[in-house]
Amino acid sequence: MAGFIPSPTVLLGRLLDGRRDRRCSLVRREAGDRDDLVDAVESAIEDHVESGMSIGIASTSIGAMAMDKLYRLIGTGKLVDVTLALPSKRMSNRAAELELPQIGPESFADLDLSIMHAAEFDDELNFVAQSTGASILRPRLVATRSKSLIIVANETAERARIGSKICVELSDMGAKHTLRRLMQLPALRSLSPVVSFRTKDSVPIRTLDGNRIAEFTMSPNKPMHSPFIVAEQVRPV
Repeated sequence: MAGFIPSPTVLLGRLLDGRRDRRCSLVRREAGDRDDLVDAVESAIEDHVESGMSIGIASTSIGAMAMDKLYRLIGTGKLVDVTLALPSKRMSNRAAELELPQIGPESFADLDLSIMHAAEFDDELNFVAQSTGASILRPRLVATRSKSLIIVANETAERARIGSKICVELSDMGAKHTLRRLMQLPALRSLSPVVSFRTKDSVPIRTLDGNRIAEFTMSPNKPMHSPFIVAEQVRPV
């Protein structure tokens, strides 16, 4: 299991990737008998969350793990006056069930700390954020509005080259036209990715903002040489 220690706000590569602050370092822990990702999330909370903080959980894939740990710490009195910024309806409902205080999207600003799950990372600690679930934009907003950011990942997520898949949240209005524009970008056109909309039971998934999620899957024979160049070209579209 790997975790990146918090630093002043990490610059995320807009829609798909992150680049660490150079003061960050890699922290490896022995997971013992626990799942390594659960261990990473719980260790991040134990080591860095303090009473009075506003905490963002910027990846739905680790939401339940983080909230269960916070619930236990609050229940024992080790943490007080902690509020959560949650980018998905499912996480918000879970927090409500646990009676954990949370703030709405309009207040996603000046958070003390956020935790994000990396789908892939390289030896320089550049990473591609995990993009499961029905939101791309809101988790990024949570992460970029935090004073500090912790990235957690399984050891198996380490890659010599990152960027096997990128996901982009698109407005439903003109989505197919936007896809065509994206595929004409030099950085993507040369890769010939397989493009699809994220679905569930053959029905396109809608985000909380009513948008659709496009997935660009790269061929193993045409790896992405620079996710950051792709990000810079995708952002204006």
